[in-house]
Amino acid sequence: VSHIDFLNNVYGICFTKANESNIIWDSYTPNGGVRITFDKKILISELMKNVNKLKNLHHKYVDYKRYNEIISQVKDHKLLIDYYNRPDNKLLQYLFYKRNAFRYEEEYRIIYDANDDEIEYSDTMKIKIDPKILIDKIRFNPRMSESDCQAVTKYIIRKGIDKNIISRSGLYKKKAKTTIYLK
Repeated sequence: VSHIDFLNNVYGICFTKANESNIIWDSYTPNGGVRITFDKKILISELMKNVNKLKNLHHKYVDYKRYNEIISQVKDHKLLIDYYNRPDNKLLQYLFYKRNAFRYEEEYRIIYDANDDEIEYSDTMKIKIDPKILIDKIRFNPRMSESDCQAVTKYIIRKGIDKNIISRSGLYKKKAKTTIYLK
């Protein structure tokens, strides 16, 4: 495996611990979408039950840095190749860096390095996790149409999820006062 091929066998998923906000809804699901809340410890535990080589599962919060700081570290290709060739593969640390401009995301990433696996994966790695033990809350984008909310709710309930944990975001329900008094 060359250092360039390395990322072809690395799988990742990103989450946020940030509260619901307009910027999150607009950035990731502007026309509708779903926010799923769950316990991180349960997710990691379930992943570790399913992944072949646990030493290759890495998870932590993203480290936000200045753009120039990130670029100066990755410009040194020799250093990156040296990091790749180490037994602990320090190259993965760069997958946990992100520019300060995205700090509002409060991102948590899970990265799985499948380079040493004997199993061939496609572009997607599928891992079975029972959603009933994982999911705490499901919330729909406040801009999602009522008919879409109803259709998705029916689908989710058919999958065995408790209807009491499903709701629509109330982010835009409160109206701002329109009267302003100046003294």
